[in-house]
Amino acid sequence: MTVGFPPPGRPLRALWTLPYVPWPATTGGKQRQIGLLRQMARRGHAITLLCLAKDMPEQRACAELAAEVNRLIVLPWRRRTDPRTLARAAFSLNRPAIAAINGCNTAFEAAFDELLTQHFDIVQVEQSYAFEPLSRPLEQRRIPFVLTEHNVESDVIMAQYRRLPWALRGLGALDEWRCRAWERAVIRRAACVVAVAPGDEPRFAAMGARETALVVNAIDTAAFAKVAPNPASATALFLGNYEYSPNTDAVEWLCGEIMPIAWRSEPGLRLAVWGHALPGAWRARWPDPRITFGGYAESLPALHATAAMFVAPLRFGGGSKLKVMEAMASSLPVVATPEAVSGLALAEGEGYVGGGDARAIAAGMVRCLREPHWAAGLGRWARAYVQRRHDWAIAAAELERVWQRVLARAMPTGGLADLLGARRCLAPRQARRAPDPMILGASRRTAPR
Repeated sequence: MTVGFPPPGRPLRALWTLPYVPWPATTGGKQRQIGLLRQMARRGHAITLLCLAKDMPEQRACAELAAEVNRLIVLPWRRRTDPRTLARAAFSLNRPAIAAINGCNTAFEAAFDELLTQHFDIVQVEQSYAFEPLSRPLEQRRIPFVLTEHNVESDVIMAQYRRLPWALRGLGALDEWRCRAWERAVIRRAACVVAVAPGDEPRFAAMGARETALVVNAIDTAAFAKVAPNPASATALFLGNYEYSPNTDAVEWLCGEIMPIAWRSEPGLRLAVWGHALPGAWRARWPDPRITFGGYAESLPALHATAAMFVAPLRFGGGSKLKVMEAMASSLPVVATPEAVSGLALAEGEGYVGGGDARAIAAGMVRCLREPHWAAGLGRWARAYVQRRHDWAIAAAELERVWQRVLARAMPTGGLADLLGARRCLAPRQARRAPDPMILGASRRTAPR
């Protein structure tokens, strides 16, 4: 057996980095982290999770995360108003604002550097915009890493900047250019770039990725297996995290244009909008009693059971939408734009109904209300699809294969000289002492030997 490398199929020690704390799972990205961490732990892998936190998590969040990983380390985010952050965001030639805000953190870099003095089989990095604190330690130690990009981030940035006032669009265009350059540079350094949607994988390859892979977004399908829609409610449900601009845009389009069209045909149609960070101004802006605005939903299955359908009028954002898959797993008929079902092998009329404009979305909602038997069949087909293609166990197996391929390429094959070189790459060196983390936890799970 080659010294320093586990044979294929053996549990691995992984160092996993995140620019946020994934609990509570208020976003699709956080849900993905929790789902994969849980499944990878069940497969026997020992994971050290290093996170940044805007607001330090409560004890419940720490307990939830510590149950899924071997070691949890959480460090505080540097404030956006920190002069160092503002200076780098404003004056860097190749670093976009999002990388300055989520990077530029010496404490995070020091903690990561010190962790690399220990032995890890694989380093899992989430999001290119959070890569800066990891760059120097990885380069100095010549350690390969796996990068997961949840979207083509520069596309999301571009869509957000196009909503700016005209006076600020010049600055937006400059930052968009910096974002594309940054993303391309990080992608070219990764041993493998993981996409979550099939359409993103060839784009990462075109940016110069050495290798690409697809690890689909998924859900815990068993949690929704007993949910049944409520056609009698005549309610269309939308939910999301409203710190994410594609969701805000969807609600504004839905309330301002789509619902008035639908009400011309079905005045009894109702809309329920739920989710994290819901703007209070919406209630005053759209006071129609047929629209209900709720907050963060503790139980998605219970919320789904109150609705007749799920509506997802997303116009940009990329990736695969977990909220859409969760609705499908609950057998809710889905009315959506093509963007909302990106990353899913669906066709209009098969798994979802709708289209790319307001009239098509309104027509789909009206049809679900008027043809409940047809809508029920659409929901049953959708549930079977996600159970077959998008469960977290399936996604975890895909990620595990990525890790094994990266490790197989890293195994030395040229004799003693190559072996010693590989061991030097992973060997501890004297590292700068990292500041003590504000939270340091460990689960009772034992590491693989």
